[in-house]
Amino acid sequence: MTREEILNNYKEEEREKIINQYVDLLEVLLAVNHYGELDFLKESKISINDIYQSIANVYGKRANKKELFKYIYEEFKYDFLNRLIKEELKEDSLLDPFIINNLDFIRNTILEYLTKSNIMDKIIPEEETVKYKKLSDIEIYNNIIGFLSTVDNKLRLLDLYNRLKLDNKIIYIEKEEDLDKIAEENNIDREELGFNTSLQLNKYITIIKQNNISNCIDEIHEFIHYLNLHNKERLPITLIEYLPILYEYLAIDYYKKMKINEDELKQMISDRSLNTLVSGVSSLDYLDLLSLYKDNNSLNKELVEDYFKSEYDSNLDISYDEYINNKIDNIINDLYFEKGSIYKDISYILGDILALKSLSFYNENYTNKRTINDLVTNINNYSEEEILKLLNISKEKVLSYDQK
Repeated sequence: MTREEILNNYKEEEREKIINQYVDLLEVLLAVNHYGELDFLKESKISINDIYQSIANVYGKRANKKELFKYIYEEFKYDFLNRLIKEELKEDSLLDPFIINNLDFIRNTILEYLTKSNIMDKIIPEEETVKYKKLSDIEIYNNIIGFLSTVDNKLRLLDLYNRLKLDNKIIYIEKEEDLDKIAEENNIDREELGFNTSLQLNKYITIIKQNNISNCIDEIHEFIHYLNLHNKERLPITLIEYLPILYEYLAIDYYKKMKINEDELKQMISDRSLNTLVSGVSSLDYLDLLSLYKDNNSLNKELVEDYFKSEYDSNLDISYDEYINNKIDNIINDLYFEKGSIYKDISYILGDILALKSLSFYNENYTNKRTINDLVTNINNYSEEEILKLLNISKEKVLSYDQK
């Protein structure tokens, strides 16, 4: 049964129920396709077998699972995307009025930043990338302690950092799958482990182990997250990544003074710039979808295809249909399989813009340094407006690209 047949053959009150059942089945088939063979009918817990059979009849009673997956995915993936967006928007903290009410303005300013800043100049070509020098655990520790010793509130930061280390709450892993094993071995709730500390729930910092200077930057970034959100569940979207990225830049400045290999420092700046560029490009897609969703209360294939026509370049090697399908497939993959957030990429690029604005503010005088250092551990004592006022930046100017 196609989605069109459901819309044409059922009353309005029955449509949503039936489509939701298909989307339930699609969610299981997505997991089957991604993680491997499962008894998808058993896993889906769908009681109305004739729904499955109506689809299986398209290919015969022994329907090929790959064909079945492809069929349902193409018919109902926009319904699944709507479900993912609804789940995101259920979180009250994500309903930032400034973001929701200024989607076009935010999109335009991010696009302006990506095109007019010198972000591309900071990205090193692939053939010029360098391998980081291997560091021992004690060298990584000493580098981090060395940087934290330079900040104004060093005693408090050093105490908190060493306490985390002693309590084994900074965990290095080889790959993401190791988190399940660590949670089981240490009797830790899996939900408390993650690559970010943007929720108070994450009482542990987990880092992919690379044994090099980039691990120092990673650990400093996540440590600042931990401090920012101490006793506070969430921060506004505009501020989540702001201080962690700012302290990346401050740490790199410190390592320059310590005469760490210059090529490695350029590589770290390149990695940050590339991350911001990729996040910025993705954020534009999310902002577009949020605009469509806000204006229409739901998304469908025709609406999305019509909206993105102006962005399509006919000189591309792929057709317009492939272009749209790839875009939507990537968004679904990010939100569902990568456990991403609609606002994650937006917060990264806003964080980088604000961090770069604050870098010069930080270096202007000692009073400014104390202001920003105080925010690291006391950011939850201020409202968003108060923080931006402290930095002499209005909320609108956070997003404004300054060409000077």
